Amino acid sequence: RASAARKAAKKALRRDKLCACALVLLGELEVDRGKNKAALAAWAKVPALDASLASEVYLKVEAAYAAIDRARDFEGFLRARIEKRPSDQGGILALAGDLGSRGDADLARMELKRLLDRSPANLEARLVLGRGLLAAGREEDIVSEYATLLDLLEASILATAQPSAPEGPANAEEFE
Repeated sequence: RASAARKAAKKALRRDKLCACALVLLGELEVDRGKNKAALAAWAKVPALDASLASEVYLKVEAAYAAIDRARDFEGFLRARIEKRPSDQGGILALAGDLGSRGDADLARMELKRLLDRSPANLEARLVLGRGLLAAGREEDIVSEYATLLDLLEASILATAQPSAPEGPANAEEFE
């Protein structure tokens, strides 16, 4: 079955070299065969082809780099991707996660701040930043980020609140 699926994915790619879904499938099938370099080669193409699959594929690319003992190269992959597409929020989050997991907390915070400067309402970035600040014991920064988060929540609630039509006087004496 896996062999037939691999052949089908390769056939799909012969017909359409830019088929991101076929590349994702091919990468998964290559990992099943123990071919981590081949999986990496397939998955590394996906973010440029289909931004909606990028965040999912970044996890796979990271695992493939680790499997071939080149975990440090994941950062370079992400930086190159972000350079080509600076608005790649998933790439920046993956980069911050990678930096944080290697102990580069200050660089991770810098990347998250850069993302939040462009997209202040990105709750996932705020979550990652908040957890990093908690882990580092940076209380002043935690309070500041929490205040910003409360402001964002308040703005979101106000933006979605529907004014209700008055149902009549709340107190009959008000109109006497």
